[in-house]
Amino acid sequence: SNKDIKSHIPSHLESVSYDDDLHVPTSLTDFEKMWRKYCPNNKAKFTLMKKIPLDNVKKIFCDDMDAQLFLSFVKISTEVLKGTVESFEPDQENRFISELLQAITSLRRFSFMTMFCSKADKGKIGELIDLCEQTPSTFQNEDEENAKAAENSAGMEAVDFVNLRTKYG
Repeated sequence: SNKDIKSHIPSHLESVSYDDDLHVPTSLTDFEKMWRKYCPNNKAKFTLMKKIPLDNVKKIFCDDMDAQLFLSFVKISTEVLKGTVESFEPDQENRFISELLQAITSLRRFSFMTMFCSKADKGKIGELIDLCEQTPSTFQNEDEENAKAAENSAGMEAVDFVNLRTKYG
């Protein structure tokens, strides 16, 4: 059986195949199921986060994201930008994290969710926003014209970090 095989796999290799179980989540229930069942570590969790199409954040989270789940996003994203999550490079993930933070602010119950964040939690959110702003991104290293073209083709506007800080309090 699969469990018998798993018990003979060295612990550092256990999560190698989790990506096969992850698909683009279609709902909050679908996302939470994969998060709990197939994401044993931050590498798997961030892989799942990256599967969320940013223009579907509202659809998937039904305008209602749990504060605990959001704070997990913050913690994992901070670790990615600090370079401590295997297989992810901060300069390549910075834009996704920044745009995910921005997309989450569009959820209808966003202010309700942030109301339940402690001062320490808000400090962690602030630290993540600072990291997003300070981490050089691969798209920022291109000349300005290419960066603008890439931005337009992705349909995303530049992240307004001042506005993001204000929204997250």
